Amino acid sequence: MEATESDQSLVEASAQAHYDRAMALLATGSAEGNRQDKPANAWHSLRQATGAEKCAANLERAIGELSRGLTLDPSLTKLYLARAECYLRMHDLQSAVSNLRYAVRSEPGDAELRHKLARLLSVRGHRWLEMGGAVPAAVECFGEAAKLDPLNPHRFTHKAIALVRSRSFEPALDAVNHALTLDPAGAAGAERFVLRAKIHWALGLTDAGNKDLKIAASVAPDHPEVQAYVEAMWKKAAKLCVRRRRPARPTPHPRAQGERRARARPPRAHASRARRLSPAPPLPPLP
Repeated sequence: MEATESDQSLVEASAQAHYDRAMALLATGSAEGNRQDKPANAWHSLRQATGAEKCAANLERAIGELSRGLTLDPSLTKLYLARAECYLRMHDLQSAVSNLRYAVRSEPGDAELRHKLARLLSVRGHRWLEMGGAVPAAVECFGEAAKLDPLNPHRFTHKAIALVRSRSFEPALDAVNHALTLDPAGAAGAERFVLRAKIHWALGLTDAGNKDLKIAASVAPDHPEVQAYVEAMWKKAAKLCVRRRRPARPTPHPRAQGERRARARPPRAHASRARRLSPAPPLPPLP
């Protein structure tokens, strides 16, 4: 029993040593990356490039140390967090998300960890939306972020936007309704009311969409989409006023219509009159 406990403590100490070496490499990489040498000449440019390469090499060495530490003790959450930070500095978003998922599984009750993963998933979802053809992946990322951070209205707003991009209007309406339940005030609330108005219009609910725009106008009257909607309504009202002021043409009597058509029709000569006006044939000569 004592040997088992000593072995476990030795494993934990070795994993901690790998973690310490990785953090030292990360600190060195941060110092190299934060140096802002002005590239006044080619020598300074070469120094900047050399510093960037050294920083990348330190990050790769730190990831190796952390991976060896996780091989010894996979339950250490801080190793996953440190490795996620390394991948973020290397702009590897997918690997950073995977490591944060492992950290959340190790400590599911840590609200800060869940918030970090939700924020990173939101960033990844926006990247998928920017790509254009990966809308389902964006919906999945935003949905997972909303489950991890259920009290943040931004997660549900982003999910609704992704669902609108995928033409799933009814689930988008549910998501934006939940976001409005969490926070209906301020400029962000006006944005959500505008989004819900567009979803209502897409579902054919014109009156509900107009009502949402009116609420958005009361919350944030300077919102650009609210102002555009108000201008469009004023133009529509002006056109209706012009149509009402224009005098309507009186409907002519049917008899007057018949006389007008008769006057417009060219006159046709009667057959008997034509025969009466035609010249008579010549008489035969006398014998």
